[in-house]
Amino acid sequence: MSRMQNGELQECLQTIEQINHMLDYSPNEHGSYTESFQRVIRTLDNLHFFDQPDQLTTQERVLEVLQRLAFIDSDNGPLCAAWADWCLQKWLILLQLHPNSVLILKCECLASPSRDNDLFRRPQLKRF
Repeated sequence: MSRMQNGELQECLQTIEQINHMLDYSPNEHGSYTESFQRVIRTLDNLHFFDQPDQLTTQERVLEVLQRLAFIDSDNGPLCAAWADWCLQKWLILLQLHPNSVLILKCECLASPSRDNDLFRRPQLKRF
């Protein structure tokens, strides 16, 4: 990755941490992060960030935060659905690259005990 691309990635990661902070402390402000979300996903796609097998921990963190934002207001319409679809597509890419990742296989990316929102609770799977 070039120095310029690394700078772009670091800027995206900072934006993602700002989004995470907003989600934790002032989730009602999520509407003001629409442009940030779109800029981040465009940049990550241009950098082919999710095609890099050595970035799994960072990739998981990025998707956890962006997916939280995508599902913060499920009544938000098609834009929110497009974000969710983008996140799912990236999770599937990671699953192909890392088929033994416990986080991905258990869908822990959706489970967060600190969240009160039912969207973040892991579904219970029936054991056969």
